[in-house]
Amino acid sequence: MIRRYPLICGFVVLLTLIIFYADFKVTAYNSVRNIWFDKVSRRMVEDRATLVQQPKNLFGMYRPELPWDYVRFFELSAELNVHPLLVSWYQAWGDHDEATFKTEAMHAAHKAGLIPMITWEPWINKFEGFDSRPLDSSLILLNKGCFDPYITRWAREAVRYGHPFMLRPLHEPGNPWYAWSTEHGNSPAVEKEAWQHIVKIFRAEGATNVAFVWTPYTVADTALWPGNEYVDWIGLDIFNYGKLVDHSSWTDMRTLLKKLRDPLQVHGKPFLVAEAGTTNGGGNSADWWSEAFHDLSQSDLQDVRGLVLFNNPAGITPTGIPVDWRMPESLEDLKRYRASLAQLHFR
Repeated sequence: MIRRYPLICGFVVLLTLIIFYADFKVTAYNSVRNIWFDKVSRRMVEDRATLVQQPKNLFGMYRPELPWDYVRFFELSAELNVHPLLVSWYQAWGDHDEATFKTEAMHAAHKAGLIPMITWEPWINKFEGFDSRPLDSSLILLNKGCFDPYITRWAREAVRYGHPFMLRPLHEPGNPWYAWSTEHGNSPAVEKEAWQHIVKIFRAEGATNVAFVWTPYTVADTALWPGNEYVDWIGLDIFNYGKLVDHSSWTDMRTLLKKLRDPLQVHGKPFLVAEAGTTNGGGNSADWWSEAFHDLSQSDLQDVRGLVLFNNPAGITPTGIPVDWRMPESLEDLKRYRASLAQLHFR
């Protein structure tokens, strides 16, 4: 057989060697990459303590074109005469490209002197094999470890990035809009375990640069507190729906903020207004913002050490009504804002 078909046999041997070499090369590459991660990357991570110890000067913004287009982000910051430090964007979990750790965007933000704050949303139907599964009780699957490989990949990429940033998983756990909320069969015990599960994976991988921001939806969410050792910041999402929503009325930021913040002060964590916006339904939004900036500078709100504008023109109420959350930006309005913001040391 060998004498009759020397070329075929030689080809088979060559192909076998190529396959063996390719497998060896991949294995060797992965081994070197893991060694580098353990011996180098993990030792070069900056500690998140620099974020927790920040003075009251964290100003930031969410806009739908972030983190790829910063034109309006920096234009508006300049118009307000503030120096932005936080850039906010949202990412759903999943096995598609948009759900991966945005390494390029993270480094671009860092080069621009910005700290990313990522709201990390565990929509399980974005994973192959779970796309047809009901979303209810999704956190039970998380706690069982179904998504550990995905969480671990994110944690390892966070280590390789190395610089401090904020991460908001499972935000607004009492909001029926979200599948991970208590409204979808996730008990308080399951909610706490899910938060702790995520944090433990990041810490086990050495991602000490990640500052975890726990963000309640209502005062009732205080029952879901996962424990002081698992939280770095408390985020407060402050929205004045005015009269656009049933059983709602025009409410200033101070009232909304204190209602949510005061029961959580017992934990001794720094607060951050992680999202903020107002409608025009039932009042004047420019007046609301000017008053909000002034109130944030007062002594009774000194533990609120940052503000992120939810500058989204295409928002929506819980009942499906479109909302433009952008603040009015006339020259007269901007002049008033600047006067109030000057007291907040965002310059």
